Amino acid sequence: MKLHLVDSNVVVVANQFNPSVFSQLWLTKHGLATEDEVGGDDCAFTNVFAQVITARFALVVAPNLLQLMVLPGVEDQQKLVEEKIGKVVELLPHTPFSAVGLNFRYHGKPEKGDVHSLTRGLFFVEQSPLHRAFDLPDARFGGYVSKNVLGCRLRLDVKPVFAQIEEGSPPEDLLLLSFNFHHDLTQITGGTAIKTAVAKWNLARREAQSIANAVAEKDQ
Repeated sequence: MKLHLVDSNVVVVANQFNPSVFSQLWLTKHGLATEDEVGGDDCAFTNVFAQVITARFALVVAPNLLQLMVLPGVEDQQKLVEEKIGKVVELLPHTPFSAVGLNFRYHGKPEKGDVHSLTRGLFFVEQSPLHRAFDLPDARFGGYVSKNVLGCRLRLDVKPVFAQIEEGSPPEDLLLLSFNFHHDLTQITGGTAIKTAVAKWNLARREAQSIANAVAEKDQ
């Protein structure tokens, strides 16, 4: 199976962010973005929403979350997420953070067989009454699994989708693997815990890649 990394990001959840803080002046003053980056056509700054899209990352801030997406081609991803997320945490120490997640999504394109047979081989349980109800030629299967790893809860959702494996390619039947390395936070330790979490970016990415590779081998 051919794997393609769709996107990777850090999501920080808080009981209340103030998007208006993330102004062009504030971002440039604190080194989170350059003047050229905050002046791009894809940037937006309002009282309820802020967005900055650069060649290396995309930052989105809403009242309940902040998302930093690492764009394709960035070599030192961990340095990027540690610098950007760490700086935000330092600048907003009184924000009531509640969770942080490291997320990686892959599309898988079967090279032998199809998504129907691949998902059946991965998930179909003959003894399951639920699966017996879907024991049909056109059925597709998926699943959710989770475990404790790297000091957090890894949640993996796998399901068939009809989508583009790469931008510009025609939509087709693919397998979507969504990895979420979830960390619950408390208001007292939130900032420190966020820095600890993003420092494990490379470890989480390797864990996700290893599992995705194991699923891809099922198609061999």
